[in-house]
Amino acid sequence: MNKEVKKYDVIVIGGGAAGLEAAFTISNARKKVCLIEVSKLGGECPNWACIPSKAMAKCARSYYFAKHKMNNFGVYTESVTFNYKKIMSHKSAVVEAIAGTNRMEKLLSTARVDVVKGRAQFVDDKTVAVGKKLFSAGKIVIATGTESFIPPITGLQKAGYLTFRDAVTKTSAPKSITIVGGGPVACEFASFYAMLGIKVTMIEIAKGILQFEDSEISALAANDLKELGVDIFLNTKVLSVQKRGHKKIVTFQEGKKNRKNVSVEEILIAVGKRANTAELNIEKAGVKLDKRGFVAVNEKLQTSKKHIFAVGDITGAMQLTGVAHYHGALASQNILAKSAQLMKKFDLSIVPSVVFLKQEVAAVGIDSETAKKNKIKFDIHKFPIGYLGRAVTDGERSGLLKIITEKKTGRLLGGHMIGARAGEVIHEIALGIKLNAKLSDLTEMVYAFPTYSEAISALE
Repeated sequence: MNKEVKKYDVIVIGGGAAGLEAAFTISNARKKVCLIEVSKLGGECPNWACIPSKAMAKCARSYYFAKHKMNNFGVYTESVTFNYKKIMSHKSAVVEAIAGTNRMEKLLSTARVDVVKGRAQFVDDKTVAVGKKLFSAGKIVIATGTESFIPPITGLQKAGYLTFRDAVTKTSAPKSITIVGGGPVACEFASFYAMLGIKVTMIEIAKGILQFEDSEISALAANDLKELGVDIFLNTKVLSVQKRGHKKIVTFQEGKKNRKNVSVEEILIAVGKRANTAELNIEKAGVKLDKRGFVAVNEKLQTSKKHIFAVGDITGAMQLTGVAHYHGALASQNILAKSAQLMKKFDLSIVPSVVFLKQEVAAVGIDSETAKKNKIKFDIHKFPIGYLGRAVTDGERSGLLKIITEKKTGRLLGGHMIGARAGEVIHEIALGIKLNAKLSDLTEMVYAFPTYSEAISALE
């Protein structure tokens, strides 16, 4: 190994949302930064997750609207079809526009960040190797993200399967698919395939889909998927997979009922993520992991080695791009802080999230079950989205807005919505929570008509 060591102020391992945020912020403070990335700059969200899946969903939603709803608006076509290769070409064009590698490399170069392509491995707590090259820094940021967890299902490896990365790169559509999992990724792909008319079977081991959402909202989301033709099996375990010709036979058991089989062309595994630490040699840095295998951090995003920070999905925090950016920015501030007293603690109590199905599912703050567990006295305020003038004009008559307030004060505690534009409406509620506002502070405003945000003004 070449013993010459290139020295930096900060080394950032991982060029996703969290790592890029850290690299740009620290470099802007005129520190010497090295960013190490083994794959595509930009990370998972723009290349394989959020952006491509939403581009694909837009295509599927457009097809579904044209086929099933366009006639309601007096617009007729003789036939409506889709070209899957062109859907994927559109997806690729969107990804290139947002996350084109050359674009990101130019931005990093302009910011005076040195980019090293390859797999980073710790030599010690201040030194990292990439192949035969050595790099050292007084501060290091770990931002290597996560990878798909593949459950040990009998016959799965032999039969073959897709992960979300495969699903956004495959250029041909299956005629039928079983999706194992019931979280946001599983539900978004179930909605995508079903809107295209592809037969979807969803198998979820929990008692409901979207377990981190308000239970009433997640039940409505399940109904939406069923209306698209998705067969959902809850409290169900996949027992085995067998390849039979061009088909895959999935054997599963729902609770204590008799075993069932479903024959499909493809299987998508979307049961969660695990920390991407396997090849980091992280033990050589003396960095501790938590019980789940994620990098353990304190409230300042420091690991067990205080000069090493961890940000984004690798910490086991909410796996959202917004959280990753926030982590990267906060860790940077703490790295640049002139004393420990000036370092800031992270706060993820107010984080809006959106799941993009045929309708959007959005949430922020706590739900009623969390309020009960924390012995908080609360009120629930609901409004059916279909009553809105905008919903009527758009033909989007389903959906629900649900807000949780503190009983004594009326202070906003949480907001949950399923319906058109839910991902936009939820941010007004998030801002209200952040400003410690009461529901009356929002309902007493004058709202533009007709809009989906009016649902808030209609709450009592």
